[in-house]
Amino acid sequence: MMYLFRRMGVLIETAGRFLRWAKKPAVQRWGISIATIIFIAGAYWSWQAVALDWHSVRIIYLLAMVGIAIPVIIVANILELYYASRLVGGTLGLAACMKVSILSSAANLLPLPAGPMMRGAAVADNSGSAKSGAVAVLYPALVWLAIGFVISAGAMVWVGAGIWALAFAGVGLILLVLCIGIVRRSKLQPSPARRIFVVKLVGVLFDAVAVLLALRLIGETATIAQAFGLAAAGPLGAAVSVVPSGLGIREAASSALGVIVGLSAAQAFLAPSVYRIVYMVVLAVLSPLMLWLMPAGTLEQGSKDT
Repeated sequence: MMYLFRRMGVLIETAGRFLRWAKKPAVQRWGISIATIIFIAGAYWSWQAVALDWHSVRIIYLLAMVGIAIPVIIVANILELYYASRLVGGTLGLAACMKVSILSSAANLLPLPAGPMMRGAAVADNSGSAKSGAVAVLYPALVWLAIGFVISAGAMVWVGAGIWALAFAGVGLILLVLCIGIVRRSKLQPSPARRIFVVKLVGVLFDAVAVLLALRLIGETATIAQAFGLAAAGPLGAAVSVVPSGLGIREAASSALGVIVGLSAAQAFLAPSVYRIVYMVVLAVLSPLMLWLMPAGTLEQGSKDT
């Protein structure tokens, strides 16, 4: 565990240097503009690539996904950035967090960790420290991963996959201890740290609900426990930053987890794919609005928003 803490310090320093580069207005301008274009094009291409049997599609689940699950997830992401800023002593406002959070989700389609870059750069601009921006990205990511593993473990117990549940619970608890250690050793604000945990818990739960709705949308009769067993796939996909937003990685991880909880590999792959496409379409509508509301290079003004 001590080795992990020492390596975490190196990781934070490296991320800090990367975010100092990300703060440049030209980088932000090109990143935001290209992300919006690729995002809209990607949404159209992905929808064409997924072939569904339209006779089995149940629109009520699509409406529930768009009207309930995805809005809650978007709000959770906004609040995560808000509390992450306060975690390191920043004062990024809710309006700025909304703009950055939505655009950074769209930027994840780029073949680099553009989403975390934008979020970290926004916090760094506001707090005056690239290291703070790195911590504000890394801590919520570790919390997200820990919660995903623990929820998947609980679902695996429910479906009778005890050995796998034990392994996932062990990894999740180790990550939770690591998160607590980071807060204490880095002298971060404890109240925002706890609120990030709550926000990420809500986000993971509704992410699992969205996957369940996607399964029902395509006509599959999956149980709640099976859908929640896939909870670790989301943070695992996002953790692989060498591909855009874990594109394909989440689906592959979900497919493997699906076999453990009693779904077919195809079911567990298709459901998060459909969920991704619906989420992309929602953000494709919101992203141009956010781009219009926030001209490039104005992230540093976020602390003035309320």
